[in-house]
Amino acid sequence: MNIQKLRRSFKPDKIRMLLIGESAPASGEFFYNHSNMTRYVSQAFRRVFKVQFRDQSFFLKYFKRKGCYLDDLSPIPVNKMPKNQRNKILKISIKGLSKRIRRCNPDIIVILLKKIDKNVRKAIDSSKVTCPVFTVHFPGNGHQKKFMRKFSQLLRLYYLEKTLGVHSGR
Repeated sequence: MNIQKLRRSFKPDKIRMLLIGESAPASGEFFYNHSNMTRYVSQAFRRVFKVQFRDQSFFLKYFKRKGCYLDDLSPIPVNKMPKNQRNKILKISIKGLSKRIRRCNPDIIVILLKKIDKNVRKAIDSSKVTCPVFTVHFPGNGHQKKFMRKFSQLLRLYYLEKTLGVHSGR
């Protein structure tokens, strides 16, 4: 499976909300192919927008129509790497992510993992894109409820109440 080709097939013309993860997992599970992250993100969308999705394909099309897109800090899987190698790859990946953020020029960025916050914010700063940036817990390892609460709140604020911008979370 070509992860980058699959990812690009879901890229909206205008990215309103850019979600940034660490990398596609080495297991082959992937947000645009099926993963736990997809399940929790779609649950948040169901909760906030009061919609039902027949399957993942319908959710991903809705996600795209809403102007949402998921990119990763690293273009290669890092989750099975030793910590020092993983950190090295993530640091090297900052420059590429910065260029992609600049091209996307999103309205809001949501970082999907606390431990990549520093590297992603370096990429954002380097991109010169100015928009609200928030970091949420990854929806795994017992953080599912925290993720659902915070991500649902961001969806409500951004899409329903339009009150972001004053409290950017930076």
